[in-house]
Amino acid sequence: MNATFLMGLRPQTLEAFEVISRADMNNESLLALNTHHNETLRELRLSVPHIAALPNLRNCVMLESFYLDAGFVDAYLEEPVISGITAWLRSCKKLRNISLVKMTNSAKIMTPVLLENDIKLLKLELEGYSLSDGNDFHPGLANQTSLQSLRLKGDNLDHGILVDCVARLTNLRELQLKDVSDLFMDEDICHLVRDLDELQMFWTSGIAISDTVLPALVKPKLRNLSFGGVTTFTKDGILKYISSLDPERNRGLALSVLNAHSDSNLTEADQRQIRASISRKVDGSFEFFLDRGSQHSALFHNSMLTWLAEIDSSDSSYSESE
Repeated sequence: MNATFLMGLRPQTLEAFEVISRADMNNESLLALNTHHNETLRELRLSVPHIAALPNLRNCVMLESFYLDAGFVDAYLEEPVISGITAWLRSCKKLRNISLVKMTNSAKIMTPVLLENDIKLLKLELEGYSLSDGNDFHPGLANQTSLQSLRLKGDNLDHGILVDCVARLTNLRELQLKDVSDLFMDEDICHLVRDLDELQMFWTSGIAISDTVLPALVKPKLRNLSFGGVTTFTKDGILKYISSLDPERNRGLALSVLNAHSDSNLTEADQRQIRASISRKVDGSFEFFLDRGSQHSALFHNSMLTWLAEIDSSDSSYSESE
């Protein structure tokens, strides 16, 4: 898509623009959008290597939806460029949906945007952000209480802050946490979802997920529940969960256990019984997969539990010394 074509359109008529091929976009095209369609452009989807030119869109402030697949080419962006992208997005007061995928600096860019009280996001998707940027980004999430859909994939060790902040987003319909939730345990998930009664879809990982979390996930509107982390669910625990579902409000619920620990394997007969139960109760479905690297997973699981226990012990010792 060259600049000549965009400038040839009647000015201020373009409302949505999507680039399918990276070769179809250049800096001049962005400048054409900025000067000829800045007042009408509402939706923008880009998949381009020209990340450094995004500040050229600074006049496109009527944007409501923005999707960017950066392909991780932003890893070495200079600070003025990052600041320029952030300043542009902060000026888009009507912004409702934003997705920044495969973008190392996505959390750094979005943190000031989250703190803009005039911006009320409905959907936020970030993929690929770094651990250091997440430390500031996660607290900022709590300011966007309007969020209905949140999808995060990035590095995170301080998962307690993430849990506390996301737990405040009580309007969430869709919540997908990948990688950032790898250290979640039962108590984290229970705290996270306690007040999220609007949830329709929930996906999480974790290192020690047991039957304990299931009662907390009996939500009136839930239709899709997936566990991507290591789980130790039992047949009785799952059947009890299914019995607690509402036949109408949870109708069609899909329950997926994607990474069960080998020690908690469900037999084929167990799985058939669970599938029959969920089908009968809510016309739902159940899928079950064992962790393909069970021995490695067990070692990782045990080492992570030991590491977390050592951290707790160190914190306690430090507090006592004070």
